Amino acid sequence: MVLAKGALVDFPGDGCQLARDNLDIAQLVAYLRAESRERPVVIITVGLGQAKPYVNVPDVVDAAAGRADVVQIPTDDLTYAFAAAISKESAVYHGACRVYPPGLTWEDRPFTVPLRMARTGDEIASLQRLLLADLKAAFRQPPPAATPERPAARPRVAVDAVPSPPPVQPAPEVVATAVEAQALAEHLLSGARRVPVVVVSRASGADQAFADVDGLRESLRNLADVVEIATLEATWRLSQLLPPRCEVYGGASRVYPVGRAWADDPYLSPLRFASGMRDRTKVTRQLTSDAMSLASKGSHSTTVAHTKQRTVTGTVMGVAGDRGLVRLVSGGTGTLWPELVEPGIAAEQLFCRRMPVVGGFDPDSGRIDVTAMRRASAEALSAYRPGETVLVRVASVDEDVCVVELFPGVTTSVTAQDVADMDDCDLRVLMSVGETLPALLVHFDVAQGEWLLSVREAGDLSEAVPAPSLLTGGPPWLVPARPVVPSEIEEAPVLAAADTGPLGVGNNAYIQGLRQENQQLADLLKQAESRVAALESGLEAAKTQARERIRRQSRKDKQSAAEERAEQDLALFLDERDQLDFEIRLAWARMTLPSEKTQYPLKKWQYSSQFFGTLRELHGISREKIVEVIVHVLTGRDSELTARDRHQLRTGRGGDDAPRTREGGEMCWRVALQHGTPSARRLHYWVCRDGSIELASVRVHDDFAT
Repeated sequence: MVLAKGALVDFPGDGCQLARDNLDIAQLVAYLRAESRERPVVIITVGLGQAKPYVNVPDVVDAAAGRADVVQIPTDDLTYAFAAAISKESAVYHGACRVYPPGLTWEDRPFTVPLRMARTGDEIASLQRLLLADLKAAFRQPPPAATPERPAARPRVAVDAVPSPPPVQPAPEVVATAVEAQALAEHLLSGARRVPVVVVSRASGADQAFADVDGLRESLRNLADVVEIATLEATWRLSQLLPPRCEVYGGASRVYPVGRAWADDPYLSPLRFASGMRDRTKVTRQLTSDAMSLASKGSHSTTVAHTKQRTVTGTVMGVAGDRGLVRLVSGGTGTLWPELVEPGIAAEQLFCRRMPVVGGFDPDSGRIDVTAMRRASAEALSAYRPGETVLVRVASVDEDVCVVELFPGVTTSVTAQDVADMDDCDLRVLMSVGETLPALLVHFDVAQGEWLLSVREAGDLSEAVPAPSLLTGGPPWLVPARPVVPSEIEEAPVLAAADTGPLGVGNNAYIQGLRQENQQLADLLKQAESRVAALESGLEAAKTQARERIRRQSRKDKQSAAEERAEQDLALFLDERDQLDFEIRLAWARMTLPSEKTQYPLKKWQYSSQFFGTLRELHGISREKIVEVIVHVLTGRDSELTARDRHQLRTGRGGDDAPRTREGGEMCWRVALQHGTPSARRLHYWVCRDGSIELASVRVHDDFAT
């Protein structure tokens, strides 16, 4: 097996593959453990709060030269999932990199495979050199020796010439005996299996499954096998043979992905419960979505479907039942499935009326595959401009940092100080995963994957520019949530129990009465569940509105204070030097307590010839913040405050590069104005021989000019 193009999501423009979610991580782990793997795998991670890896990814891809796979894990939560799927000793995280050679030595003896860390400046400076040396060493290693348990690896051939694996027989449609259950267990655990398997169980005593098995087979034709366990004997035998928490029983169902990662992490294959036929539609849709989500991730081959597909064009008539309905130019209709484009996004956010579509049409199922219409993230986001309020979706949230998505697969970190102007702010109170938020786009570089956002300084949701469409000609992929007021929440009515009349003394009458009572209780339970669901929906809506009010109030308070201060302080002098001198002295007076003014006086200062030019050209940070940091420098507090990250300005990025000096031995220093991105702003200044300060320039992190 080779980690073929499309198995993971292609990283834009540089030949690297990007792991986007736990399903991609599961597939990556299964590939690493594959006995037939003959290529090294380079895994690159991104440090917490960083926008991109510490290594130059295109250089690593060039060094791989088509003989190794290069995979990037972009977020910390995915590196945790990766470590949980194998072991911490074998994993890679926090900006580190690792080369996994063929074979399983990396897992049996992880300390023989170097983990190249990125904890210090020196480690970061040498990271790429060591990683490329590890890759060359992996190329020189002989293929793993054959053992009785592990067959010898095939001779290495070019990627395009790798032969297809032998065909695997599909899973049986119905399993009724212990012997058939054993065969199903072996099929599920087989590394040669090429498609997901949907396994549906029957409840004890039921003559059919609660899920619509025939409907699943029709919807998932050529995408997944569907198996129904028809007897209690087969259910128990399958439970005995599968790993703990991976079984399926009692009317529940689950989808088993390709590979064996689900055996170690059952949450990769969620169990879908159903308590009766009233849950038939819900559980069938859940299973369909689960299976199609795997298909959209490229986790299996759909060779049969592709051989039957023909290219069609058409126009979207509308969206119904979370499916896009298409009128084909050639006559007839087709359907669009959002799960095949991007799992977790509603059809209304992918397809819209009168939208032209073109894709592969599967005549057996009527599905139209429009994945070729998916827009590249760089092209979709290129219309954004700094200073705009844009929409983002919360991908993960911790106490002091959150990760947001600007486009599926394009994420960046936002710290608590950029969310709300509050002390001891816990982001888990202010936002939730999946929530759509407005954010001010301070700075971005699509080519480098750099994004600097501020939720705190964003406008209201109504001021946000429309999000880009995921498909060409489609609707915005993100839309603001519509506020829900309590009066709109409908509670399910609670009906009074019907009068069943006298039961009588006959056995038939008694049984009939019990049936009526049972039906009434079932109806009451369903009504209670509906009421609970309505109340929970209302509670979640209230939480969302409360969080937005807090964020909005924080933005207003900060904006009002800034505007009031700006009116009082700015534009009081014609000369920009006089103006900035005044702002520095006023900020020092406000920031320094009366008892501290003798301890922290302002040093003498001057400006370099290019200082005001760089100040005028720099965007994405408030003037108030720049003045605040200048005061820290002029009082010497920048050396006391860790947030200022004071250090000598060097002539380049490397830790061994010489510091910048000038005639007389004067040294140039740099302090941080912002954190968490390669575009974070920095202040450069000279310490003169007489102890005074010359403010040199304000620049971005990667600009080392004075």
